[in-house]
Amino acid sequence: MMAVDRVLDAAQRAHIQAWAAERGFDAAYVDASIDSVFENQHFVTDPPRFNSRLAAEAFVREAAVVASCDGEFHPQEREWLLGAAKVNGIDAQAVLQVIEESPHGAGSSQV
Repeated sequence: MMAVDRVLDAAQRAHIQAWAAERGFDAAYVDASIDSVFENQHFVTDPPRFNSRLAAEAFVREAAVVASCDGEFHPQEREWLLGAAKVNGIDAQAVLQVIEESPHGAGSSQV
């Protein structure tokens, strides 16, 4: 997601770090992974395809939260989320609902 608009603000970084820490990831590993996304010109920015619809839906929900951490939804982030829905067989309206329900999705001029 962060590779889509090429911007990762401090709130988005903190959210990713907290999410990873809750799941036992080493903080230095997480920081290095985040930084490598921006340094690696070959990093794939296409939305991932999941084997499990449940995993895909959870991923899209969390990606919407991360995208909104900076206080707005950028058009590229919205399109990326809709692309993630499409490749995973999730209804676009369901994704738009997730965006609307995210902390900064409702009423955002970027949605």
